[in-house]
Amino acid sequence: MKRVIFLFSFLVLANLIGCGQGIKFFEGNWAEVLAAAKKQNKPIFVDYYTTWCGPCKWMAKSTFTDAEVGTFANANYISYKVDCEKGEGITLSKTAAITGYPTIIFYDATGKEVGRQVGALDAKGFLSVLQKYGAKPAKPSKDKKSKNTGSSEQSTPPSEDIKKFAKVKEVAVGQLFTELYIEPEIKTAIAKATELGIKRDDFEYFDFRKNAGKTIGQSRLYILDATFYINARKANKLIEVIHPLFESGKLSPNELHYYAWQFNGQTTIPSEPMRWLNFAIREEETPEMWETKAYLQYKDGKNEDALQSIQHAIKLAKAEDIELKGANDLLGYLKGNQTASK
Repeated sequence: MKRVIFLFSFLVLANLIGCGQGIKFFEGNWAEVLAAAKKQNKPIFVDYYTTWCGPCKWMAKSTFTDAEVGTFANANYISYKVDCEKGEGITLSKTAAITGYPTIIFYDATGKEVGRQVGALDAKGFLSVLQKYGAKPAKPSKDKKSKNTGSSEQSTPPSEDIKKFAKVKEVAVGQLFTELYIEPEIKTAIAKATELGIKRDDFEYFDFRKNAGKTIGQSRLYILDATFYINARKANKLIEVIHPLFESGKLSPNELHYYAWQFNGQTTIPSEPMRWLNFAIREEETPEMWETKAYLQYKDGKNEDALQSIQHAIKLAKAEDIELKGANDLLGYLKGNQTASK
């Protein structure tokens, strides 16, 4: 009898512990979220999702239920979920200019956006992003005197300029991707390829790919292959998919631009994506393409070339009355590097 009671107590305790894991999302409308954030003086993170989005479901099932993620989020954030195709979520997603799913937006306690993450992340990756936006800013040291720059304001450290640029650029390129492939069946297939890429599940992907060809057409399977390899972080495989199509002239300038940007995380940029981008610029020059070229040149250690490219991007944007939101951050960093090296 004692064993039965002990086993029952253990199961109840285990169940209680299990229920406490993961993120506790706020229940209520957006006005109530803002009121709670103000009252508790906490930042907000919002998961913008759709019910058909595979990566959204994957994050909800695996990332948001992680114990460590839940502990940090529950202590430091007001967490909220928005269905972008239902009720108030339709208006909220339009206001937030959501272009891909999932999109996680971080707000301060007043509701001002401070950053966003487009695409799914595993628990470790998401915890890192939570800590980035949820950590309280360090107070400036009184012992160290800053150099006089001729300005009453402290300039943002160069590394922060780069981070800001990359974050804004990722959102812009995500919107480009959304505009490239708009058909519902393509969007659904891309969501599945993204999910399997994040999981790096080659076997399940190739099973899925066999049937997907019947739905979207064999000629468009490269979109899924590229999506899978991008999310599986297999740069060489992405080149194997895209470069033959580039050589045979089967991709649009905007597609070449999008796929070239996917190498922005590499420490050394392969020659192939730079060829794609240079061709795209020759065919259909845009400020955004030059901006991407500048960042890839910077990543490849070619700061002088990058400076010239970003200046050209800004000049083009001004002539066409286009706003490049992160361009000045990259320009400031590259100019700072140029001054420091002299």
